[in-house]
Amino acid sequence: GGAVRDGDLKLIEWYEDGSLELFNLRTDPGEKTNLAKTRPEETAELHKKLTSWRSEVGAIMPKPREQ
Repeated sequence: GGAVRDGDLKLIEWYEDGSLELFNLRTDPGEKTNLAKTRPEETAELHKKLTSWRSEVGAIMPKPREQ
């Protein structure tokens, strides 16, 4: 889980299920329109930045709950 920003784009990863949400903060400051499915390349790039940052800082991630 966590979030990362790159310019106007903000990616959110949810701890619970690993889902991703991508928002353009310039055109959507209220974070209402998830662009993750329509902009998969940018979603993947920001997710890569988030996961590499986590490994750099040695972040400990909670385990997803079993359903």
